[in-house]
Amino acid sequence: METARMRMFQAMALAAALAMAGCAGPPKDPTFQAENALATAGFNLKMADTPAKLERIQKLPQRRLVHGEAQGHQIFVWADAPGCQCWYSGDENAYRRLIDQRREQKIDQRSYWYQDQGTSLWTSSDWEDELLGRN
Repeated sequence: METARMRMFQAMALAAALAMAGCAGPPKDPTFQAENALATAGFNLKMADTPAKLERIQKLPQRRLVHGEAQGHQIFVWADAPGCQCWYSGDENAYRRLIDQRREQKIDQRSYWYQDQGTSLWTSSDWEDELLGRN
């Protein structure tokens, strides 16, 4: 009976720790962010699960998107041999989605910056005229 209670307590503590970690926001690790963006854009994750595959991806520029052609198709590859020992591959559509995601992120960042400036930046009449092209 005591063992069951201890297991329940451990499970609840783990759940609470995971929930609190989730509130900390997205990780700032650039490799994790890149992998997440690639996966979201539709790139396929492949593991270098043999020495030959690992050797092959080690020859690619690491943690950089590389463009190439295979069997008449445009391909994009992002390799991480020292980290996950994996690579992401995608076609032109996945690449376009990745570019669109980055564009949206930049727009969002700019929008947040403008919102953080408050109303004083926008309420000066001479500045409003300048923004609207009246001067």
